[in-house]
Order: sequence, then C-alpha cells, then structure tokens
Amino acid sequence: MNTEIKKRQTWLSIFTIEFLVVLLMLLALIVFIFAAREIFVLKNFVFDDDVFAALRPYITPARTRFMNFITFFGKHDALIPLNMALNFYY
Repeated sequence: MNTEIKKRQTWLSIFTIEFLVVLLMLLALIVFIFAAREIFVLKNFVFDDDVFAALRPYITPARTRFMNFITFFGKHDALIPLNMALNFYY
C-alpha cells in the first residue's frame, strides 16, 4: 500500500507549474497552426463569415463611430503622443 501511494505521488509530481505552462503553450501553438492553416492554406473563411453574419444586425452608425474611437487608441497617431506624455509625466 505504501509503495502504491509513492508511485502515485511520483506520477503527480510531474504536474508542476512549469510543465502546465509548457503544455498550455503547446496547446496554443497547435490551435494557432490549425487556424493559420484553415485561413491561409485552405482559404476557409466560414468561421469569419458566421461571426460577421451574427453581428450584422447590431451594426449601427453610432456603434461604428464608437468602435472607430476605441480603435484610434491602438494606432500610432495616438500611441506615440500618449507614450511621450507618459515619459514626461514619469
């Protein structure tokens, strides 16, 4: 009985944080490769088309303006001045 518990503890000891992080990264890489193959090699845009079709009823000019406003903060026109302001602030 005691040796069985030690064997089980030894088996469970491989599940360290580092192992789980590497496993998660490997899983993310596999998903990325699958998605890249679907889009760039097979030219399969079914998922994108389904998402766009589902969101189409919710598109309004006001929401489009709001999303363009939010998107502005990810462009270099906003990022460079904001970074410079933060550098001067700190």
